[in-house]
Amino acid sequence: MDRFAAQVSFNDFKINMENEVLSVTNRKIELDALIDELKEDEHAAYCGTDASLPANVQHQAASVYLIYRQGDVVHRARYIAGRVTATDAELYAIRAAIVKACSLPDVSNITLFTDSIASARRAVNPSVHSGQGHSLAVCRALEQWFANGGRSVTFVMVHSRFQWGPHHEAHEFVRGLPPVGGRRMATSLDSLRKKATATCLDSWSTMFQNEKYQGHNFLLLQNLDGGIVQPTYAKGGAWLGEVSGRLSVFTCMCRSILGHAPIGSYFQRFNIDKSHQCECGVPLQTRDHIFVACRKHKLLHGDRRVPKYIGELWYFLDTNPKAFAQQTPGPPPEGIG
Repeated sequence: MDRFAAQVSFNDFKINMENEVLSVTNRKIELDALIDELKEDEHAAYCGTDASLPANVQHQAASVYLIYRQGDVVHRARYIAGRVTATDAELYAIRAAIVKACSLPDVSNITLFTDSIASARRAVNPSVHSGQGHSLAVCRALEQWFANGGRSVTFVMVHSRFQWGPHHEAHEFVRGLPPVGGRRMATSLDSLRKKATATCLDSWSTMFQNEKYQGHNFLLLQNLDGGIVQPTYAKGGAWLGEVSGRLSVFTCMCRSILGHAPIGSYFQRFNIDKSHQCECGVPLQTRDHIFVACRKHKLLHGDRRVPKYIGELWYFLDTNPKAFAQQTPGPPPEGIG
């Protein structure tokens, strides 16, 4: 990319969720116009690539490509990719298509349609990564092909659900082939990482079912589908990754979920020399009391209940900045935190 940045381009696309239908319609119009141009260009080769990951761990992933010139398929192939991730398998398909297209006579423009623009970017990145071998093969083929000058490669993003053109034909091609098994499958580094991560998360979720591991005062929150939020490392974690905003609200959120907060029940539990009474006059200030009954705080949407969802908890704390917050200046009493 450092040497041939002007000759390699990416035509990415992200759906506008505010008007999804119009966004998809406009994208298909753009793609149709592009394919019409390519069909008229006798020096253009365009490819559809796709990959399939099996549901059965005994089977191997498959990668395919179809290469077209002026509307006709001139080459197609399938490769068995082994036990790999989706990104690895898509990269394999892109590698095979590019290497083959570069060998075709009288081609000065290669356009590749894929539903994994991340794999396309990785294809021209020869640095160390899981599919580096495929990337090195792509870079070597393109380096030799670009030597003649006046040549270009474009990677075009096509969502699978568009069911459009060369990419959809590649998708149908890979789906129509029988699964392939194997006892000694090639395995990519990313697939090993994925397996290790899945094992770790399974173990973490199992441990989280134990109240002793959770903590007896842990506030269980729900997903939108009604299930209990489970621990994960992805996107900042299951709880804090869902919210953003002021650090002060983050702090109170952590205190309220863990039950480690400067409130009466905490002082009582750890025998801290502080008043157990709530500001509203109730003898013992508890977390549930703050959520449900305390007259000093605005209730959750006027409803007297403990928050069920992360968003509800955030809203309550944002509306009530004094809830679960330190009320005295200076460092907190020993044991609080």
